[in-house]
Amino acid sequence: WQTSIALQATTVDLAANASLSPADYLIAHLSGTGVFAPTDAELKVLHDYVAGGGTLIAEAVGGASSSFADSLQSTVLPKAFPDARFEALPLTDPMLHASFAGMEDVWKPRLRGYALQRLGKTIPPLRTASVGKGRVIYLPLDVTTGLLGSGAWPIFGYEPGEAQALMKNIL
Repeated sequence: WQTSIALQATTVDLAANASLSPADYLIAHLSGTGVFAPTDAELKVLHDYVAGGGTLIAEAVGGASSSFADSLQSTVLPKAFPDARFEALPLTDPMLHASFAGMEDVWKPRLRGYALQRLGKTIPPLRTASVGKGRVIYLPLDVTTGLLGSGAWPIFGYEPGEAQALMKNIL
C-alpha cells in the first residue's frame, strides 16, 4: 500500500520449476540462513529468470557473517551470473533516496547496534548487476529480520524501520 505495488509472497521451489517467468514473478527474493548448494539446473533457472527481465534480490538472513552469505558470494552469484559485474550502487542512485512519492532517504543507513559494533563506520554498499533484460540486487546486510520488525541483537543488518524503507524503495 505504501508503494502502490500489489505483492503476493509465493514460495517457489527452484528444483521443481524448470522455468521461473518474469511475467509471473516480477521480483524474486532469494534468502536463507544456511549453506545453499544449488544444482546447475537451479542456477540456470535463476540466470534465465533475470536474463528474461526479472529482478532478483539476494540476501542472507542474519547478515554477511552467515553461511548463506558465503554461499551467495562464493557459489550462487558467480555461477548463476558468471559474466555479471556486481558494482556498488552509487550513493546518488534513486533507489537510496526519496526520489518518488512513497520513497524514503535510506543513505546513510541506520544499522542495528550489533552491525554498528562489528562494522564501525564502514558500511558495505548494496551491489547490483544487469543481466540481460533484468537485474540482480545483492543486499550485504540483513533486511528480512527488519521487515519482520524483530529487534534481535545478533543480527548483522539494518534497523527494522530502515529495512522496511529500503525494501519499499527497491520495489
